[in-house]
Amino acid sequence: MREQQLQESKPACTMSYGILVLDTSCLKSLESEAARSVLRANARAAGWVVRVTAINALEVAQTGSAAIRERLRRTLHALAADTAVLAWPHVYLERAAEAHVAGQSRIAIALSHFDHLVDGPIGDEDSEKARQFLGEQTKAFEEMHASGRPQVQSFLRQHGLRSEWSSVRDYLDRFWMAPSHINSYVQGLWQHFEMAGAAPVPKLLATWPWVRYLEIHGAAAFERVITHRMPRSVHHTDWLQLMYLCVVRRGLIATDDEPFLNSARGYLGSCPQWQWAVHISELLT
Repeated sequence: MREQQLQESKPACTMSYGILVLDTSCLKSLESEAARSVLRANARAAGWVVRVTAINALEVAQTGSAAIRERLRRTLHALAADTAVLAWPHVYLERAAEAHVAGQSRIAIALSHFDHLVDGPIGDEDSEKARQFLGEQTKAFEEMHASGRPQVQSFLRQHGLRSEWSSVRDYLDRFWMAPSHINSYVQGLWQHFEMAGAAPVPKLLATWPWVRYLEIHGAAAFERVITHRMPRSVHHTDWLQLMYLCVVRRGLIATDDEPFLNSARGYLGSCPQWQWAVHISELLT
């Protein structure tokens, strides 16, 4: 399986091209070869390389209708061309931790275990496995925020803190990513990955996978728990896709999902890296 070398100590490696990630909602606009040709031409002109992700593969695989599932898979296969599927986002996080323990300055990430979901028809058994896996991820994410929002909103109201943070970046910088708050999250993830000893929090927060993972969960918490008027909910896997944008120097994600587009722009607009979110229609004209 091909591997991709990523810098541990920088938010992105030094490749000259940019990565274009397609939210699964884009696939219905890309079923025709004509549409895909326009996308490739526009991407190539701007120096973007389209990459299919594990999230794409799993979301297509979970589709109940076999006919629709196969149609979407064929679209993914055409978009992937000869490139391997990018790994599930948590793999980047775990490999960065392993690299630190091993004293390595770079991390090598096997791209994915999900290429088979793109390369050939997806059977009902694989479809059910994908549905269960994504369902578990979604359930934990939804329940965590739903259970926390009433208590947090009550606390903010009682202490006059509803307007404490002016933006998602303000919230991330002044509260979420503060060592006094984020340390317990980092230690929990470190233990989840079964790493020995205590997590080296400052060093992990100098690596792009850990910073991006923690920040996107903070951004999700800001929208779902902190804001007085909660916007339309963005799915967990949508937020996770933003990790892929750090794989190379420039990252672009396209979507046909307006709530996700708004949330992604709200977060990425405050990030120092060259990363953007666009509506898929902007790449098809």
